[in-house]
Amino acid sequence: MSYKFYESQLIIHPTDKIMIINNDEYILKRKLGQGLTSIVYSMIKKNDNRDDFKFPVLKLCTNKAFQKIYLNEKNILSTLKESSNYTKFSHHIAEIENVHVDGKYIQFKECLNPIKTLKINHVYDLIDCIAYLVDTNIIHRDVRPENIMVSYDEKYAKLIDFGFAFVSNVDDNDNDHTAAADDDDDDKSSTTAIPIAGTIHFGLYNFLKTVRMIPRIFLVIEYKYEKWYDLACLLNSIVYHHNDHIKSTIVYIKTDLIQEKANRCLDIWAEIRKNEQYKKIFEMFESMNKNMDIIKLKNVLKLLFE
Repeated sequence: MSYKFYESQLIIHPTDKIMIINNDEYILKRKLGQGLTSIVYSMIKKNDNRDDFKFPVLKLCTNKAFQKIYLNEKNILSTLKESSNYTKFSHHIAEIENVHVDGKYIQFKECLNPIKTLKINHVYDLIDCIAYLVDTNIIHRDVRPENIMVSYDEKYAKLIDFGFAFVSNVDDNDNDHTAAADDDDDDKSSTTAIPIAGTIHFGLYNFLKTVRMIPRIFLVIEYKYEKWYDLACLLNSIVYHHNDHIKSTIVYIKTDLIQEKANRCLDIWAEIRKNEQYKKIFEMFESMNKNMDIIKLKNVLKLLFE
């Protein structure tokens, strides 16, 4: 590929040592996807045309303004890797091979696939993964269908894109919630208020209610993220995979105004919560508050897949 491609499209230089892994030279093979902050390519050994899922993946930053997100992802994943239970949950988190010192790219160990059909074992994997994040005081903030993948053999579900994650300061004894919280949410532990980032469409119900009420004159919107915020996003993502109506409506909410986006998403989720198939799931999540019973929740979710 030309210098112009590397420098203008990918903000990296061909001399950056991303193409040498264990003394083997790699080239970009094919584009896997693209989002606001990244373009993702599979890599393959030079002069080797095999489609081997063990070949690495390169996630390239699209703009210098986003490099701090890449460095944050590196730091969060490093924190997780240092935790005592990492080996137990490592199958459910994408493994980093290399990160550019300035955050221009992240190189992952192997290719993953989008989930075509969500299976109950994947649900169990993801719930356990969220519980692991809670135990390590990390809140992902961007748990949504696009960030839930599977290994190529579909054995493991994987949570990806930790760029908006942060290490929380949740105090289990702190019952002060977000300003607009309802009474049934008042005893969930929450962090100090920080600028919002990550998913809006699949956010916690209370998050959507809070965001939609914030005056539009506010340039920075802050929120006190709950300890189990990511689990709520995961439950919404599970329902998304299970319900064709959600698939055909929520992704088409297109507006730059965050308050309006939150309001329209809230209307959709309010209707879904009335559905008898899902009502018990959301009621159980809210009734458990900070004392989450993962086993009970799994048993209720299992009914969706029978």
